[in-house]
Amino acid sequence: MIASLAARLYGYAIARRNAAFDAGLRPVVRCTVPVVSVGNLLAGGTGKTPVTALMVALLQELGHHPAIVARGYGRSGRGLVVVHDGEHILADARTAGDEPLELAHRCGVPVVVDRVKTEAAVYAAGYLPCSVAVVDDGFQHRTLGRDVDVVIVDRATLDGALIPEGRLREPLAALRRASCVLRTADVSDGDLAHLVGPNTVVATVSFITSVPPDCLAHQVLALSSIARPERFATALAHAGAHVVRHVALPDHARYSRRRVRAILAALQSSGLRHIVTTSKDAVKLEPFLADFREQHVELHVATYTAVLTANAVGVVEHLRHRCPLHTIDTNDDEY
Repeated sequence: MIASLAARLYGYAIARRNAAFDAGLRPVVRCTVPVVSVGNLLAGGTGKTPVTALMVALLQELGHHPAIVARGYGRSGRGLVVVHDGEHILADARTAGDEPLELAHRCGVPVVVDRVKTEAAVYAAGYLPCSVAVVDDGFQHRTLGRDVDVVIVDRATLDGALIPEGRLREPLAALRRASCVLRTADVSDGDLAHLVGPNTVVATVSFITSVPPDCLAHQVLALSSIARPERFATALAHAGAHVVRHVALPDHARYSRRRVRAILAALQSSGLRHIVTTSKDAVKLEPFLADFREQHVELHVATYTAVLTANAVGVVEHLRHRCPLHTIDTNDDEY
């Protein structure tokens, strides 16, 4: 009862905020380069990070020099941080946040984090090799104008309720703002028919978990700090991994030497010598690799990749149309 009432009050506040933006009563900052936002309606756990990497790859195929903009959830400190300058990684997980650092490793493009994503986008466009900014988790950050709004929709989104009764950050009606909706296989076109706009590009996205082949030959302990750890366990089982135990930490959890030693103790008590973890966790575990080696423990990293399985052409043409390519000189001193 209390959660339901709180959800109604939250929904009212969100509706007021969105109405102000829709009426032009709240300021919107336009960047000097096209902006592609990747987001969702749920709080956490719908695949924004792999979809952000996918958008970067598609834009690169179109000839762009993308830069990634993110808030950097779970990082220490405040202010703007350049995680990757286009050539080198300049920050660690503590100062960058786990997901921005993972994207820096995965994509090898400029990555900038700031609590205010508008500041990060303006910096990337002005000082880094950047012909288009890709905003990770940007759908609710309406202060930053965008040319493409990609929103991921899964069954949990359609069946969800508003915070705090559920995990929806906005009502389903907000999907009409999306210019591109990526639905998972458990969502049909009929499910979306009354929710999206007439010109919204709808495509199907699938997520593929790849496990190193040498991991499949052993019993393993699964280790994750993600929003929906049960999905990781299911994906590992589908990939053929033999998971004996799963240590599921809170989303964006930090690793300390004490925590790593506790994990190693849990591993030894289970008689195991192999850990399989997410790429998001792997970047946070880098400072402790020596601890794993000392205990003769092998750390395997499972990768989570987004693939468009229907209407990929529509998505690419949408990006091409909304993000016109203007050649930049990557040797220019301005970058």
